[in-house]
Amino acid sequence: MAKKRKKWYQNKLVITVLSILGSTLLGLLVTWGFTIRNENIERSRIETNISYAENLIDQGAPEDALAKYQEILTTVSMKKEPDLYARIKTGEGKSFFMLAYYSDQELNLKKAISAYQESLQIYSLKKYPDKYAKTQSYLANAFFLLSDIRNRQENLNYAILANQEALKVFTPDYSPEENARINLNLGVVYGNLAKVADKEANLKAAVNLFNDCLKFYTKENYPVEFATVHLNLANTYLGLSQITAEEEYLLKAISANETALKIFTIESYPVDYATIQLNLGIILESLSDIRDRQENLLKAIDALQNSIKIFTLEKYPADYAAIENSLANTYLSLSGLQDTDNNLASAYKAFMEALKVFTIESYPTDYASTQSGLGDYYLKFSEIVNQDDAITNLEKSIAAYKEALKIFTADNYPGDYAAVQEALAEAYEKLAQFADKEENLNNAQKAKEEAEKAG
Repeated sequence: MAKKRKKWYQNKLVITVLSILGSTLLGLLVTWGFTIRNENIERSRIETNISYAENLIDQGAPEDALAKYQEILTTVSMKKEPDLYARIKTGEGKSFFMLAYYSDQELNLKKAISAYQESLQIYSLKKYPDKYAKTQSYLANAFFLLSDIRNRQENLNYAILANQEALKVFTPDYSPEENARINLNLGVVYGNLAKVADKEANLKAAVNLFNDCLKFYTKENYPVEFATVHLNLANTYLGLSQITAEEEYLLKAISANETALKIFTIESYPVDYATIQLNLGIILESLSDIRDRQENLLKAIDALQNSIKIFTLEKYPADYAAIENSLANTYLSLSGLQDTDNNLASAYKAFMEALKVFTIESYPTDYASTQSGLGDYYLKFSEIVNQDDAITNLEKSIAAYKEALKIFTADNYPGDYAAVQEALAEAYEKLAQFADKEENLNNAQKAKEEAEKAG
């Protein structure tokens, strides 16, 4: 009689093997489950720490935030957690950017740029469009600030490119607020680029961008931004007026400043108010060269004096000195129209106030501008005094112009160099009327030749 064959699932060997396999698989499943759970816990912990660091930035504590980001970075792999890594790098960039306002500006800005560029290796336009655009706008701001320190034109062009990348995502339809913000930033960048290249084209580009912003930034919904755009428009129109000498641009600049003043009142925004008054003073002085000279010079003085009520020597020394310098030049211009003695005395006093701050060590170009203005003062004053005093004042005028030329060299400041040399030639010619005629006329001729070379 044949033996019955046991079915495979009744075989002891098979049952033993299956039980071993079953326990192994169960162990693997349990281990895998714990691993996933632990990874999720670890990711959650990292995200909590990143949020904490981001909160530190919002609270204005970039140094603490940076320390936290760098601590987190030791536990995050770019390959395993690319999105977290990019988020940390963006935060690092923000921290370095904020630190640049306090110390080591150039170094911290370069570190910020490096961090943003590293995060953009992950935040691609296709995969992370919003984060890509945000990071590009941060990068643009860092390049913009760096342009004030080194390689101005190059870094401004980088800032423009980065902002334009951000605008590929932040269109007026998709994100109108971000679009307006970036257009405002772009306008400011073009305005600064106009100082070193294609002045008229870049200023006109800035005007177009500022006007685009005003489609979103209305007085009712965004009063501060609305006023800020008008403040920038005013500065841009002033720049255009210096190219074409058109009265229209100066009038537009005045109108834009007056619009901004409806928001930036002395009570609510004293610093912005003072800035606008300073700008108005400069614009009105320029307008005085075209029409209503005496009236506009007096208006310019009023505006500058309104500004200096806020920008005091104690709180805002550099602004105070800049206003005093503008006041001095305005009084100097007014002295040719009315009350010569008093206006010349006011001009001299204002120049001396400016020089309390504008030293050759701390503010070399401002120092040179003030010395040049002081030379003009002595030159004018020499016209209303007796011969002996005239000689003394002409010698002081020449000394002041030479002091300005220590900074305004032909290589670095050709336009300013030429203007000072022309004024120096005039001073030598006038001095030749009283003393050492041949020598002073020779010096005048040399100064004219230097001016022509630079021009």
